[in-house]
Order: sequence, then structure tokens, then C-alpha cells
Amino acid sequence: MRKFGTSIILVLIGLFSHIKSYAVEPSWVGKGKFNEEPSGVIRSLVLDDGHIYVGAENGFIDIVGGSSITLNRQNSILGDGYISNLAIGPYQNICLGNCG
Repeated sequence: MRKFGTSIILVLIGLFSHIKSYAVEPSWVGKGKFNEEPSGVIRSLVLDDGHIYVGAENGFIDIVGGSSITLNRQNSILGDGYISNLAIGPYQNICLGNCG
């Protein structure tokens, strides 16, 4: 009888504590802009020698002070994918991983 009562309690707790949850993207995700060009979702950031290098959904962005340069598939050899990872190489080269 004790096992039956415990089972009933567990079932009731499960029924009453069932709450639906939804994944909702915050309204600010993917809304960043540099030089009036949307960045999309930012995947990687690297700081080096006064530069902020940004790897994003819509390309590669180099920020220095208040100005920025954006390289994307329209103005460079970058493909259709997004920049997934950035790193500074041994000779101050910028290494990037392009996914997609």
C-alpha cells in the first residue's frame, strides 16, 4: 500500500508541475549594426592592438575607435557561411573559421 501511495503522489506532482516552456529569441539578437550594415549574430570577438575583430553571421568586422570595416560575401572572398571563430596567429595574422 505504501508503494501505491508514493506512486500516486509522484503522478500528482508530475501532473500539477507540468509547465510548458518555449525558446524565445530576445528581441536584440541579430540587430547590431556597424556602418549601417547589420552584423547578424556575433559569434566571436578578439581584441588586439587597439582593434576589435568581430566574427559574425554577416561577415568579418574590424573596429578601430569609432570606425569599422566590414568584409562580407558582397565585397570579399568570404563565402555564404558565417564566421564561427577568430584567433590571432603567430605573426599577428587573423585566423578565422567560416562555417557553412
